[in-house]
Amino acid sequence: KLVKVYAKRRQKEQHQQRNNSGVGDNNCSMARLLLRVANCIGDFPEDQRVRILISTVIECQKSGLKNDAYEWACHICSHPTYKTQLEDENTKFKKKIQAIVRRRPPPPSDDNHSMSKEVMTPCPLSHQLIPEYYLTCPKTKDLIPFCVCSGKHLTLEDFCFCPVSGLPVLYQEYIDYIRAEATAAHVVEKKGCEGEWEKKEDIVTALDPVCGKPVSLSDVKKCDKQVALDYIKSYNTYVDTKSR
Repeated sequence: KLVKVYAKRRQKEQHQQRNNSGVGDNNCSMARLLLRVANCIGDFPEDQRVRILISTVIECQKSGLKNDAYEWACHICSHPTYKTQLEDENTKFKKKIQAIVRRRPPPPSDDNHSMSKEVMTPCPLSHQLIPEYYLTCPKTKDLIPFCVCSGKHLTLEDFCFCPVSGLPVLYQEYIDYIRAEATAAHVVEKKGCEGEWEKKEDIVTALDPVCGKPVSLSDVKKCDKQVALDYIKSYNTYVDTKSR
């Protein structure tokens, strides 16, 4: 469900970009999220797997992650079930996948590695720098909750909760999301270096990405670091209980 939320958000951002009011291309974010889903493809219904993998390949290709696109395109074409399902899919996608397999990209170099290199952000548990979409602490092996607005792992310095759904989000990602999705024209100005916003006219509002209910900038507050750590601990306890 969250991948669909991010896809819808990306479509809106692309529309905003065409009007010079977007917040940046979200193609790479979608590709990173789909790569994470593809690595757990066995958890999905068999009749949906090939479509997820096709979307992964297409998004990676659009985002410049050509080696990832090639790897998963080869996986589709070499897997008997996926290959058969690919034949039944839309001809346009089938031709794209086959074209990617025929043209192996060069290995990562200094010239093209910057596109495929993932941004590193601190793990909230070990404080080590890890890829921003990675969800496991490299030291403790505990799971790290992800931001429901961006899909990135949470950090202690930017941890907050959506005031509507109660789910964890990265503060700055949520602020950017609300401003980009604002339902009316509002005037705001940046205040200080913490990314907080001072109301000038009406409260800037948007629909939260999970429940679809109104949320405003003034509702979003950063959490204390201990509150964040307690949440991560309870999150792992819940996951351990569910897995038994």
